[in-house]
Amino acid sequence: MRLKFLPTSRPQPNLSFDSNTQTGGYPCEPSGIMEYVGLASSILTFIDVAAKIVRGTYEIHSSVSGATQGNIHIAAVAEDLQKVSQGLYTLPEAKNDAELVAVAKDCVALSRDLLRELDGLEKKHGGVWQSFAKACAVLRKQKGVVAMENRLDKYRQQIQLRLSFLLL
Repeated sequence: MRLKFLPTSRPQPNLSFDSNTQTGGYPCEPSGIMEYVGLASSILTFIDVAAKIVRGTYEIHSSVSGATQGNIHIAAVAEDLQKVSQGLYTLPEAKNDAELVAVAKDCVALSRDLLRELDGLEKKHGGVWQSFAKACAVLRKQKGVVAMENRLDKYRQQIQLRLSFLLL
């Protein structure tokens, strides 16, 4: 038995870049390609943000303290720097350096603000939805916390420089 292949009458694709066509023809127009690239970029961004929220929700929900490990670490450093800066007021050598005292006061104030901000990002009680809400808040306020952490580090460096000059 022998099979015969009959030619079919399929429509041929439009290979021209005619502006009158609705779909742009067989090859994609450059603007159509950019739309697909933009859509893919948006989808990847959504997946990245969703993964961060899910990861944060799990971390907050499974944490004993109700905070992320990163926020716990930042809070511990801020508390320590706040205690050290407050202790500078009592040093006899530091009382003669007005700039050191001013930087230490600014450091204490910023540490207090950072700790207040981090305390607001902790889950006090509740279930998964409370953890989800706090994970969204952490993601939303992450830039502000990082900016405060960087300013606190600059205060620490300035205090360290001032104290090294006192020792000379």
